[in-house]
Amino acid sequence: MMQAVILAAGRGSRLGSMTDAAPKGMVEVAGKPILDWQRRALLAGGAEAVTVVTGYRGEVVADYGFGTIINDDWSFGNMLSSLDCALRTFSGPLIVSYADILYNPATVRDLIVSDSPLAVAYDRDWLSLWQRRFDDPLSDAETFRLGTDGNIAEIGGKTVNVADIEGQFMGLMKLGLEGRKWIENLLAVRPEARLGMDTTTLLSTLITEGKPIRGIPATGGWCEIDDLADWEVAEALVAEGRLVLTGRGAEGGAQ
Repeated sequence: MMQAVILAAGRGSRLGSMTDAAPKGMVEVAGKPILDWQRRALLAGGAEAVTVVTGYRGEVVADYGFGTIINDDWSFGNMLSSLDCALRTFSGPLIVSYADILYNPATVRDLIVSDSPLAVAYDRDWLSLWQRRFDDPLSDAETFRLGTDGNIAEIGGKTVNVADIEGQFMGLMKLGLEGRKWIENLLAVRPEARLGMDTTTLLSTLITEGKPIRGIPATGGWCEIDDLADWEVAEALVAEGRLVLTGRGAEGGAQ
């Protein structure tokens, strides 16, 4: 069974008053919460169930109809503390998604069919999106390079050269049984990583250890919603037809 887990424990304070009463995954884009659009994309892409790791105002997510896992460390943890909650709950392969991104079911499908122990979705056309999000795209972008074998050679560094960036990590990945063991072993040896290490640093550490992590290019539009300006970009992308939000709803029917 391919279980999908959305890491949605944080508040998203950079969205201001939009997250006063609910976490940022419940912020609406094109009339539906981000988490709803994600569930639709994940189910349409081949996931059989979707669970959300919650923390801040987790009851709002549960009341919307999601199965939830509570991350009690959400206020001083990070993505890895929520990922650890998911790894402790589910034993099989996992699709893992950040809670503040929108993406196409085709990207989920491409991750699921990958035979890599750990596969990471990335955006090849990152620069056009980052130019809409930032006055200086390089102020936020991180290095991302692929090897000739299609595996990621570098991720998560800072650079002043666009040529060092072949894509951007989207916050969406698949952990096969071997891949999740790599992460579980790292967290066992370095338990402090749950509180102080971000995901790209985790991936970079595994790459340094010689672990093969496959880069899966995104199919169709996507975006990240980190602050109010990003939310405006997301609404504009939908209105322009550059981001088509689709998929199956909670009941599995066409929506």
